[in-house]
Formats: sequence, C-alpha cells, structure tokens
Amino acid sequence: MAAEKERDPGSSSAEIGKYLDILAKDPNSRVFAPLAEAYRKGGYLDDAVETALEGLRLHPNYLGGRVALGRAYFEKKQYAEAAAEMQKVAKSAPDNIIAHRVLGQVAGRLNDLPAAEKAFKMVLLLDPRDQEAQQFIAAQTASAPPPPTSLPGPVSLPP
Repeated sequence: MAAEKERDPGSSSAEIGKYLDILAKDPNSRVFAPLAEAYRKGGYLDDAVETALEGLRLHPNYLGGRVALGRAYFEKKQYAEAAAEMQKVAKSAPDNIIAHRVLGQVAGRLNDLPAAEKAFKMVLLLDPRDQEAQQFIAAQTASAPPPPTSLPGPVSLPP
C-alpha cells in the first residue's frame, strides 16, 4: 500500500507524512481517504488512485474513499471512472455536493450539457451560493434560445 512507500522529506508534504504514519500503524484505518486527497492536492495522482483503490478494498462502502477516488480520476482526466464513482456516492448520499459538482464537471468536459445542467442544478439546490454552479447555469440560460414572442392563432375545433 502507499503507506509502505519510502517517504522523501523533500518531496512529501507534512500532511502526507502524517497520514502515512497513521496508516502504517493501522493499515485498516480509513485515513486512506484523506491520504488520497493529500496526494491528489500535491499532484501525485497515481498515488491518490492507488491509495483510494487499496483502501476501498477494505472499506468498499466508505463514501469518503469513493469521493477521493472520483476526484483523483477526474484530475487524471479519466472521466468515465470519475463519473462512476461519483454516481455511487450520489446514489448513497444524495446530499453529497462534491459528488454532484464532479458529475457536473465531468458532463461539462464531455460536452453533455443536459447532464451537466442537471448536476449543477442539484449543486445549487444543496448550496445556492456555489459560484461554479451559478456560472454554469447562467451561461446555459444566456445561450438558450429566447422563448417565442407570440403564440399561434386560435385553433378551430370541429363542431
């Protein structure tokens, strides 16, 4: 597991080191999720994916691990894998804003605008102040065709 890797103090952040120490003492710990997130934030995307996958083998229902894995997949541009993880999270925890945000981002990258709009509307339902979701919805609204200016004339019904 990633905890077994040698740490290079010059390249590892203190946060990664702290989580590696915890995981080394307790390999069954759920600290794999914040470790995977720390790897992702540090740009160690392969380590993030590996750590999350290994942790999920022990804790397959741990949503925090699935979120970490999905975010790492997203940053690696493995959009199908990212979406699959985030759909699992959203199904189990419909109020998980990160899952919906990443689903919107994935759909946006894949140019699936209806799916992106649906995901970002859910983000706004959960957090009306979310700026990314607001910007996406505003852009969609601005590019939508205008509604018809007049209605068709009356329709005659047979007697």
